[in-house]
Amino acid sequence: MYMSGNNNDRKDMLKKLWSAIEAHESEILEALNKDLGKPEAEALLHEIYPLKKEIQFAIKNLRDWTGKRFVSTPLSMMGTRHYVKAEPKGRVLIISPWNFPVMLTLRPLVGALASGNSVVVKPSEHTPFTSDVLKKLLGSVFDDDLVKVELGGPEVAAGLTATPFNHICFTGGTNIGRLVMTAAAKHLCSVTLELGGKSPVIVDKSANLKNVAMKVAWGKYLNAGQVCIAPDHLLVEKSIAEDVVANISERITEMFGQTPIDSPDLGKIVNVNHYERILKLVKDAVKDGAKLHVPGGVLELGAKMRKISPCILTGCTSDMAIMKEEVFGPVLPVLTWDKKEDVVDIIAKNPHPLALYIF
Repeated sequence: MYMSGNNNDRKDMLKKLWSAIEAHESEILEALNKDLGKPEAEALLHEIYPLKKEIQFAIKNLRDWTGKRFVSTPLSMMGTRHYVKAEPKGRVLIISPWNFPVMLTLRPLVGALASGNSVVVKPSEHTPFTSDVLKKLLGSVFDDDLVKVELGGPEVAAGLTATPFNHICFTGGTNIGRLVMTAAAKHLCSVTLELGGKSPVIVDKSANLKNVAMKVAWGKYLNAGQVCIAPDHLLVEKSIAEDVVANISERITEMFGQTPIDSPDLGKIVNVNHYERILKLVKDAVKDGAKLHVPGGVLELGAKMRKISPCILTGCTSDMAIMKEEVFGPVLPVLTWDKKEDVVDIIAKNPHPLALYIF
């Protein structure tokens, strides 16, 4: 088990990881495009660059993190000195998601290695090309007794969580998060859970609608809406609802062109099941009275392509299926309100938001 207290060794490992990321950058970009249709610029901006920043940050702060932090001494122990010193957890398991499969796999790895731990990494089976590259990348830098990559589906994850670890880092859906926490409790293993939620955007009549459209469209349709903190739905004051929808529609065409579904900047839905789930939510909402707005006029190109055009659903209500679960796709439900108390009631009825945006 790796539990080195030598900061220089840890820095060397992080620098080697940096070098490996640079050496495999073209393979990473190609894999992300195959799995998720991520454009190169988007992949660099949201997968590679933040990861390099994380490594820089860890190297810069490692001495402070591992040093002694002196604390006050209680009267009953006068004459002694007290300090707190961080120690490695030991064996760490990282179960990472598919929406940002590089950044959300390697970022927790950076922290685990900087802390002096050995790590088992289980990347998502839904992004197989990227997971293969990650296994190759990490295998080129670390021995299996320090960093081991386990590929596979739910059965592999279940087997790993049944194994005693000292800490588990899981990013993914709330239901699986509960299973991870239950499994960890059997071994008194600490956990870090980054889960989902329905994140609302609240807009009142004082807002700058151009600003609203620019920020909401970028946040909602990045990575085809497959972002844990993406705006899930819009809660807009009734008197400005039509103007807000018009501005967001205009912004969609500015981002993706006159026919967004054909844009190379529009990512793919991760798999057919997820693709069909999103379309069913749209179909059911329309059946229940919502109106679908699709800039460019083409909603989807079939399951083989796994692309859904950025779209907006107006006339939604809290009892619709699309308001009962996280959308996690390029579909923006819009609900209207007259009184601010209505907003509080709507949010309270939904799953707890991971983020909340106010304009």
